[in-house]
Amino acid sequence: MHDGAGPIAASFGDLFDAVALAIPAPQAAPLLAGAGLDFPGASQALYAPCWALMLAFDARSDAPVRMKTDDPVIAWIARDSDKPERERDHRPQGENWVVHGAPGWSRDNLERTPEEAAALLLARFRTLTGISGEPVHMTAHRWRFALVERAAGLDDLWDGAARVGACGDWRIGPRVESAFDSGEALARAMIADLRP
Repeated sequence: MHDGAGPIAASFGDLFDAVALAIPAPQAAPLLAGAGLDFPGASQALYAPCWALMLAFDARSDAPVRMKTDDPVIAWIARDSDKPERERDHRPQGENWVVHGAPGWSRDNLERTPEEAAALLLARFRTLTGISGEPVHMTAHRWRFALVERAAGLDDLWDGAARVGACGDWRIGPRVESAFDSGEALARAMIADLRP
């Protein structure tokens, strides 16, 4: 364990061959700075938060399977149980939904309790979908760093001397593919540098 006597990077070599930080930029930036490492862009990437709501109903509806909206409260709705190999086989009469709060609404309501956020999102979900039944399961989760609003625009974040790297969607853009591409780029850099 790091005893706080010196830069964290100095102790990496005692614990690991290399370190890859695959976390949001606002969490990576202070770790990197605390290790005395300067990774340009890590402190400049910006995120929007998102309240996500998961719902399960015992009855099926004829609401659209997916809805991307310009609504001020809800940005996106999807019937999760209609994805291939999902719970539809186990609950043929029911359905599961995933609801994403709009970035501005999520930011304005970031410090609400999960129960409060769930109730507000459920009310709006009912208005947008016409589904009025009571859910048999409902839970809300707050993603503080959900959607990249401003990416760092960096191709490679690997410090060969410290053997520390960082990756994530925040390096490229707001899509899961960006996170994958970033991780793959970091892996290539690490392999090229660390291969005997």
